[in-house]
Amino acid sequence: MSMKPSSTLALTLTQRLSLVFAALLLACCGASAWLRIHSNDLHEKEVIQSLSRGLASHIAGNRTLMDASGPRTDALKALFGQLMVVNPSVEVYLLDSEGTIRGDDAPAGHLKRERVDLAPIKRFLGGAPLPVFGDDPRSAAGRKVFSAAPVAGTADRPGGYIYVVLQSELRDRLDAEVQANAVLKTTLRLMALVAVLGLLAGLTAFWLITRPLRRLTQAMRHFDANGEPDKQPRVPRTASTNQRDDIVVLDEPAKLEYGLVSLDPEVFSLEDLLQDVLEKFELSVAAKRIALHVERPPALPAIRADLGMIERILTNLLDNAIRHTPEEGVVTVLLSHHDQRVWVTCRDTGPGIPAAMRDSLFVRPFHSGRVAQSGGLGLLLVHRMLQLHGGHITLVDETATGTTFRFDLPAARTD
Repeated sequence: MSMKPSSTLALTLTQRLSLVFAALLLACCGASAWLRIHSNDLHEKEVIQSLSRGLASHIAGNRTLMDASGPRTDALKALFGQLMVVNPSVEVYLLDSEGTIRGDDAPAGHLKRERVDLAPIKRFLGGAPLPVFGDDPRSAAGRKVFSAAPVAGTADRPGGYIYVVLQSELRDRLDAEVQANAVLKTTLRLMALVAVLGLLAGLTAFWLITRPLRRLTQAMRHFDANGEPDKQPRVPRTASTNQRDDIVVLDEPAKLEYGLVSLDPEVFSLEDLLQDVLEKFELSVAAKRIALHVERPPALPAIRADLGMIERILTNLLDNAIRHTPEEGVVTVLLSHHDQRVWVTCRDTGPGIPAAMRDSLFVRPFHSGRVAQSGGLGLLLVHRMLQLHGGHITLVDETATGTTFRFDLPAARTD
């Protein structure tokens, strides 16, 4: 049984970045909303505790609740019930010196603790920053803001504490109902709308910023492995079309030959320029493991020439040498000077130039049938540019293998 390959959804770089941006924005909005709600809740509890800080002290100061034997439990319980009727948002408890609950007015079965931790009470009485959270007697693990005050004891009965929880069960139930009403829903809808608008604005800005990258990516897709646009129609190569193309391509050598290109001479170091040009070929040299040697004299005079043209000359010669040198071959550049001339020799260990082409290295390309007869436009341009500088280039027969070119340029005057 044959199975069809499953197709996967391939996302572009822009789409993936947009999804990451959207996820980060939504996460930030969610975190911001949570922090806002949490900070508002803490602020509300701090305000409640600040306003009710003296409530427990006021209750503990009521002398009718005390007798010679200590707190009157029945009177306290009656007062607790009255307070919770007047202010249903509080719950009042009487604690002994160990934190055990000795008096309350909670309905049967509502107390979940028999004892309250005294450490938060002592921090509250010691003036700790608000809000301070203490145990909720009606919850096994809950903690709420409170008010507390000490109750004086007697010789037979140690003192205790009045403990007032400022957020009762009834208040929690009503608060949950309010959070589910239309006001909260409207707030959440507004927050969602702000998040969506921010997301759209961000994606729009991101789309505009990455538009040049998308154009470049699209343009690169239109090129095939030979560096030509794959949508470009293939034109049959005939003698007539070759000749027409040559007229256009040879326009630059023609300008150089007839003096239509002017020089912009300046004094500069040929060593520094050569170093800059060599850096262009670091990757190609490393890929083919070619040894690149440079030999120079201790002091090489500067030259006065058109820097752009000399850079093109060096680039062309080195490019030819590296391209035609096999892997683990050697390319050598020698610098020398004598008789007010600076000489540059470029040598490689490639296959060399066939004898049939040596006489036509520095002439215009021409065609014999379908075969081009010349050394190429690069060497022709090098030859023309050196002529403008008063120099010349030659092919040197030094070794049985490889190719060696040598050219010279006038040194700059030192006076």
